Amino acid sequence: MFSLMLRKQRSAQRCKQRQQQHAWVESRGCAKDPKKLSETQFYKLGALPHAIFAFSCHSGGAGNRAANPRVRQARLSVLKPARPRAHFSGRPLREKMSFAQKLTKIVGDKREEHQSREKLAAKWRAHESMLIAKLVDKFKGKCMKEAEAEKCEASVSFATLVREIPEFPTHVITDSQHLVDNWGDGAAHWWYYAHRGVNQQFVNGSPISFAELLESMMPRFLENLQDLGFQSCTREPGTWKVMASWRDPDG
Repeated sequence: MFSLMLRKQRSAQRCKQRQQQHAWVESRGCAKDPKKLSETQFYKLGALPHAIFAFSCHSGGAGNRAANPRVRQARLSVLKPARPRAHFSGRPLREKMSFAQKLTKIVGDKREEHQSREKLAAKWRAHESMLIAKLVDKFKGKCMKEAEAEKCEASVSFATLVREIPEFPTHVITDSQHLVDNWGDGAAHWWYYAHRGVNQQFVNGSPISFAELLESMMPRFLENLQDLGFQSCTREPGTWKVMASWRDPDG
């Protein structure tokens, strides 16, 4: 009789302890595995990029009936949240992916790469617009001087003009090659993705020809000059010279 009462008492204590464990875990944003409801095992719900953990709860001792969770990482397959507002997230499960799923992942990764590179390319285009605006102002100043000398045309070297812009990238001569060495407020990879495309990754330290930099900016420079109303404004073939002419007042 006494042993039966003792068993009932211990059973009641275990039931109370289990309820305390459930309350502790669920109050901290956790949920039970519906396939293991008979076990005192819980799964932590966390926000990205935290991992999903499995909690194995046990008593902290006779003097402490509160749950004392022991943490271990778990691989999960299907697990329903205990509350509608809860969700499961974390590191991807290391389950086998089908070939088609791998292809889908590759497409997604590539798109993210391209979007990131497009943002860098946009930075260069904004920086380039600022540089070209300054170059156009310098070109206008050169034409003003020619007009004051009673001339109706001006020939300005684009390669010489860029030296008058402090923010413009500079170059050094290495093995008879003119290479960009200082990008100022810009960056080499910005220019690379803006003018060579976003399909290939830029390798840090890759040499970039100063002539290629100038050539990439020349079309936009000429386009901006067309808005100034010159009679003609063209680039002299095979050179960096830009020829501009305006009407003679006596003509």
